[in-house]
This record gives sequence, C-alpha cells and structure tokens, in this order.
Amino acid sequence: MLAVTGAVVAWLVRERLARQCRDSLGRLDRAWVDARAADEGVAEMSDPEWLELSGG
Repeated sequence: MLAVTGAVVAWLVRERLARQCRDSLGRLDRAWVDARAADEGVAEMSDPEWLELSGG
C-alpha cells in the first residue's frame, strides 16, 4: 500500500510541475519537469506518463 501511495504522490507532484512548466515556458518540457521532480525527491517521468501529460 505504501508503494502505491508513494507512486500516486510522485505522479501528482510531476503533474503539478507539468502545469508549472506550461505556465512558465508556454509549453511542456520533459527535462524541465524531470529536473524539478528530482529537486523535490521524486522519480523522473516514465515514457507512458510523458505521453499522457504531453498529449502524444
């Protein structure tokens, strides 16, 4: 259960960072999001997550 909770929290953090990235840069940049995710202590986005967030 803790692993699932941690994964959900990490996903929520990356989702928030993706919104901040769009607001700051006007576009979604994976390196920007991943760098800030690392600063916040969560894993980088997976490829499937990137596809979902980027609309690709």
